[in-house]
Amino acid sequence: GWLLREITVVVRQPELHPLPQDKRISAKPNFKELYQQALLHPALVPELYPDLSETGQLRIVNVMLLAGFAVPVLAAHHGAFLIPALLPTNLEALPDTSGWCRVILAVHSTDCLPRGESFTMAVLSQRCRQPIGLFARLVAKLAQLSQLSQNTTRPLLSQHAAVIHLGNAAIVLAKNSELGCIELRFQSNDGRGLVGQVTQC
Repeated sequence: GWLLREITVVVRQPELHPLPQDKRISAKPNFKELYQQALLHPALVPELYPDLSETGQLRIVNVMLLAGFAVPVLAAHHGAFLIPALLPTNLEALPDTSGWCRVILAVHSTDCLPRGESFTMAVLSQRCRQPIGLFARLVAKLAQLSQLSQNTTRPLLSQHAAVIHLGNAAIVLAKNSELGCIELRFQSNDGRGLVGQVTQC
C-alpha cells in the first residue's frame, strides 16, 4: 500500500489528483515535461517527494525502474526516465506504411516455438505472450539509438504505437495484442541491419 501510494505521486493526472506540492512546482518546466511528454527528470524527484530522505527517493526510483514504471532514456534528456503510463494511449495518426517492410517480433520460450520453424498467425496468437513492459523498454531503447544517430526528427511515442527515426530509416512500432507480438514496419535500404539493431535492444 505504501509503495503504490508513493508511485502514484508520479503516475497520476495532476489536474484530477493534485497534491499539495503541485502548487509550488506545477509551473516549472520539469513538471510540465513529466505530464506533457512523460519524462521524469532526476531534479524533479526531491520536489515531488519533499518528505522523503534522499535514500527514500532513490528507493522509489529504483522500484519504479525494476517494475517497469520508469525506463531510462539517454543524454539528450539529461538522465531522465520515460514514464510509459503517462504516455498517450495511442498516436493521433500514423504514417502510411503501404509498401513498407513488415516484421513480427514475437517473444516466446524455445519449448513452445522451436527455432528455425515457420508459424502461422494462429499459432503465434495461441503461444506468444508479450512480457509486461517490453514495448516500453523497446521504444525507450530505440529512442536512445535515435538520439545517438543524430536524427533531429522527434520520436512520436504512445503506450501502443511509436514512430522513431534511426538515421534515414523511419520505423513504426505497434503492439499487436491479438497476436501477443510487436509489429515493426520500416523504410530502409538496409532492412537486415535495421532489424538487427531492433532485436539487439
